[in-house]
Amino acid sequence: MSFTKKLFKNTAWLTLGQVSNVFTSFFWVAIIARYIGPELYGIYGYSFSVASLLLLMVNFGFDQYLVLNISKNKNLTLILWKKILKYKLYAIPIYFIFLTFLIFSKHWSNSYILIIYLVAFSLIIESLTSIIVSVFHSHQLMKYDVWTQLIKSFFVLVLSVIGVQLKFDFKIILLLNLVAFLIRLSIIYLLFKTVIIKNFSIQTNQNQLSELRYVKIIKESFPLFLLSIVGIIYSNLVVLIVEWLNVPLKDLGVFVAATRLQNYLMLIPSILYTVITPAFSSLYVENINDFKDKFIYALKLLYFFSYIFAVIISLNADLFVHIVYGNKFEAAIPLFAVQALMLIGGPGYLFGSTMLIINKQYVSLLFYSLALIIVICFSLIFIPTFGVIAACLAMVSGVVAGQIIYPVFIFRRLKMKFPALFLLKVIITSLSIFIIGLGAKYFQLNMYYRNIVLLISLFILFFTLGFLKEKEVRSFKDFILLRFNDKFNSVFTK
Repeated sequence: MSFTKKLFKNTAWLTLGQVSNVFTSFFWVAIIARYIGPELYGIYGYSFSVASLLLLMVNFGFDQYLVLNISKNKNLTLILWKKILKYKLYAIPIYFIFLTFLIFSKHWSNSYILIIYLVAFSLIIESLTSIIVSVFHSHQLMKYDVWTQLIKSFFVLVLSVIGVQLKFDFKIILLLNLVAFLIRLSIIYLLFKTVIIKNFSIQTNQNQLSELRYVKIIKESFPLFLLSIVGIIYSNLVVLIVEWLNVPLKDLGVFVAATRLQNYLMLIPSILYTVITPAFSSLYVENINDFKDKFIYALKLLYFFSYIFAVIISLNADLFVHIVYGNKFEAAIPLFAVQALMLIGGPGYLFGSTMLIINKQYVSLLFYSLALIIVICFSLIFIPTFGVIAACLAMVSGVVAGQIIYPVFIFRRLKMKFPALFLLKVIITSLSIFIIGLGAKYFQLNMYYRNIVLLISLFILFFTLGFLKEKEVRSFKDFILLRFNDKFNSVFTK
């Protein structure tokens, strides 16, 4: 299978998986948030953030390490998997010791403490599942990840609906979700035994064994670990800062609600990161010129759709909040309108993958650290005065800073000319769409008519300013049509 076809196939599988996750999460959040209200939802959001941050000591960047190294040498599949699994099993008790210490320092009720533990257990199960998922991704077998995601999503949704209908306590509903996570882990492990263990040998020579000591693995994973710490700030650390600054639990719940919606949207550009790391890694070694061409093409598409998507979602923040949360979370609308602008960071996923591929993780860490400093300073200075809206602005400020400094290094390192004119056109178009949307809102057009106006203006600006070269648009269209014709003909052939 050619590189383009394999990339297209894996992207389609991951898109299906991410759409399934978003679909299930939307329904789960809509049901649970309305059921428990903003205050208890704030406790749940805080629990998730604390458990996620502490989980970094368990994951330690090993999942990305597996994808990068197994992609280069498939014979290391089983030995690397066993070593990473062994490390995580040793780290889990330490994780719960730190979590317990942090929990009891808050002097919360037993009910709130149990919620934190249930959330933590679910994340631990996901951490163990992610080792197997990383192996499948390194072999570009994304379909097994997606199948098990669909099964887990089904059980999470069904069990949650049953819990709400029977008016179970929120802790019981979280316990039912824990069962769904265990079901996925069991199924994906059986698939792993069938597909991987029976087909890949653990045999390796002495030189390879000496290179796979824990000291070397931890050393190579350390920059990935640090990147995970910095990357998680936008959805978790800011939540902890908001709680630490004694913001009321109801406001915390509203902030978490807006952040969750933003996280769902960020899954869309993150699909590229998941696919591109193993696929572009081999292409970079095989043909650097082909790598550069595909990098530019992917960047152009990602820049354009990220900026436009961010503006359109931001202008329709009220629609998303009302659909998911209802009237109880009305205060989340302006917060989500601001956080939706984080979608302009979509190209950052491509930059992050490229940094890993060219082995410049520490430079990437430096850029993320600068954004981290900006977000923390912004939060500590303005949240006490302006509340949670300042926290949203802080999150967006970090993304904007990264988009300014990240591309400069990437293009200099790859010895390519940065498409400044294209980026300028994207910014102009985004501002135009934003102004059109604001105008439509100002004249109080129906939401559906407003979106029709936005989409029409988007197509007009797209074709007028010529964002992509004609041959790029034509080749992409021909590629899509060719895939459609192949599928269509195969149906009649069968």
